Amino acid sequence: MDLMFFITVVLLGIGLSMDAFSTSVVNVVSFPESKGTKAVRCASMYMLFQFVFFMLGWAIIHAVATKFKILYYFMPWLALLFLLRSAWSLIVDGVISLDEDKVQDAELDFKEVTIQGIMSSLDALSMGFVTAYFSFKAALVAGIIVGTITFFISIYGFCAGEKLGVRVTGKTAIIGGLILAAIGIKIVVEFIFF
Repeated sequence: MDLMFFITVVLLGIGLSMDAFSTSVVNVVSFPESKGTKAVRCASMYMLFQFVFFMLGWAIIHAVATKFKILYYFMPWLALLFLLRSAWSLIVDGVISLDEDKVQDAELDFKEVTIQGIMSSLDALSMGFVTAYFSFKAALVAGIIVGTITFFISIYGFCAGEKLGVRVTGKTAIIGGLILAAIGIKIVVEFIFF
């Protein structure tokens, strides 16, 4: 684990946490009572799911890649495909939400927060293709970093939600998508040239 590892993981964490950030902003606009301890509980749930899905994705892909060594040659390309798919999804959602001011009509309870946590962490599951070559220790460190970044960015989303409003969620989703696409391109460039 070197400086480049940490830079990549931090950028990955920022990119993956944009869904949780957007959800936090929408929550504080939709549910004015979602401040203080409720915001911390929501951010903790997002962090937990981000970490669990990230580690689950690593474990599944690492196990398959270990059995079939030839897959390591395809991992950078698969990582690029999955990151571009996640990036595309974020960018499209971001562009769509720039035109919408709709907010949800539901209660922000444990069930709702759990669903939000799962939905905002699904991209982390596919990051197994990005991290398959990591050792368990490196994957664990990366998962903790990604989860921690998600927590703090979610808290920021709750704090800034009233000031920023719903429209900012589209812009953050687009930024997150561009970050994920850049990471995918970086992985392939490193594989080809280094």
